[in-house]
Amino acid sequence: MVQRTVASGVCAENSTFRITVLPLITGNTVTADQTVCNTTPPSSLTGNSPGGGDGSYRYLWEKKDASSPDWVNAEGTNTTSNYQPPSLDGTTQFRRNVYSGENNCCSSLSGVVTVNVDIMPLNITAGPDRELLPYQFAANLEGSFEGSGTSVWTYITGDGDPVFEDASVGNTVVRQLGFGQNVFEYSVRNNTCIAAPDEVILSVPDLTIPQGVTPNNDGINDYFNIEGLEFTRNELVIVNTGGAVIYRADDYRSDDPVNAWTGLDLHGSEVPEGTYYYLLTINGAVDLTVPDYVAHISGFVVLRR
Repeated sequence: MVQRTVASGVCAENSTFRITVLPLITGNTVTADQTVCNTTPPSSLTGNSPGGGDGSYRYLWEKKDASSPDWVNAEGTNTTSNYQPPSLDGTTQFRRNVYSGENNCCSSLSGVVTVNVDIMPLNITAGPDRELLPYQFAANLEGSFEGSGTSVWTYITGDGDPVFEDASVGNTVVRQLGFGQNVFEYSVRNNTCIAAPDEVILSVPDLTIPQGVTPNNDGINDYFNIEGLEFTRNELVIVNTGGAVIYRADDYRSDDPVNAWTGLDLHGSEVPEGTYYYLLTINGAVDLTVPDYVAHISGFVVLRR
C-alpha cells in the first residue's frame, strides 16, 4: 500500500494506492523445429502452459520469412496457445508472445521455432516411349525434372537383366535390355518432398531366329535368314554337334543371301543334314548414337535339303 497526503494550511487530504507486483511469466516454450514439403501443411506448433503473471494469459503468434528482417503477425488464428501454420512456400520462423496482467504489463517472448520447407520437384518425366532397333540392347534414358532433388531409375518389368551406368542420373545409359517391352520408372525426391514417378517403355523388336534351313533353291528358307542384323555389328559362328566351327562371318546380314550360310562349311563344301548350333555375338549398333554394348545369343538350326 502507498499513501499520499496533500496539505494546504489547516487542510489535508490522504490518497491510498495499491501496487500489485506480478511475478515474471515463466514456461513460455514451444515445440521444436521441423522440416516439411511445401505441398504439406506443417505440424501444429504447440506451447507449454505458462506460469507467473496474474494466472490469466493472452497469446500472439508471429512469423518471419527467411528473406525478411521483420516479424509480423502470423496468418490465420494466431491468438491461441497453439498455432497451426498454413502450407508454406519457404523456410519460416515462428515465435509466441504471452501477455498477462492489466494492460499486458507482463510479457514473455518464446524462443524461435523454424519450419524448414523443402520444395517439391516439378515436371518429372522419364521421356517418351521408344521402339528401338532390332537387337538394340542398350539405350540412352531421358529422365529430367525441374527444381532441386535427387533422382533414381528403377527397372519395373521385362525379359532382360538391365544394368544402369548410373541409376542416379536422368540421362544415363542402360544396357542388357531384353526382347519386347522394358519398363523403367524414374523417381525424384527433394528430402521430404517425394514426387509422383514417371514410367517409360523401351521396346526391342521381338524377332524370331529361324530353327531350320532348307537350301534346295525353292525360294523358302534357302539360307539362314536372321532378320534385323543389318542394324548391328556382329559375328556369327556355326558349329556342328562336335563343336567344330563350320561357318564364321563378321557383320552377318539378313539382306545379303549371297553371303549367307546355305549349308556349306568354311571350304565351300556341303555339310551333312542335321542339327547345328549358332553363336551370335552383337558388338553394338551400326548407329553410332546408340551406346556401346555386347550381347550373346545362341540356339540351334536344323539343316535339311
